[in-house]
Amino acid sequence: MAMPPPAKNNWSTGMCDWCAPPGGCGICLLACLCPCCMYGQYGELMPPTVCCGGSCGGSCCAMYALSIIGVPCVLQMQARGHLRMKYNIPGSACNDCCLTCWCSPCTMCQEYRECHIRGMGKGGVDQGIAVAMSAPPAPQAIDPAAPANKQ
Repeated sequence: MAMPPPAKNNWSTGMCDWCAPPGGCGICLLACLCPCCMYGQYGELMPPTVCCGGSCGGSCCAMYALSIIGVPCVLQMQARGHLRMKYNIPGSACNDCCLTCWCSPCTMCQEYRECHIRGMGKGGVDQGIAVAMSAPPAPQAIDPAAPANKQ
């Protein structure tokens, strides 16, 4: 099923679109049953400027450690804020804090989908941009001895 292009200044999917693609119901279950693993899945897609960004294992372990002391939303708030800033999505740090503290599985799913819909690769690299920035075509040599085409 082809996904519509993401809206310029909004989240591509809603917070309550639990089983929406990409990811479907599997990410919803993962976010509810093992939030540390879910955070690792999209923490890997964050740039290194986000705590443990670019590392699935590091993101997962950091989320687990913060869960033990009761503040797992700190990591998720940072990732959500990064996505909002990168894609110019309206919101605030206060809103991010409330959503990640009280609706963590829902926001994790939304952020995971956003990363995939917008084409983020490991370490926060935009896959669409990376392809467009490939090497330019090789210049063609002009042979001065070749006859000119006259029409």
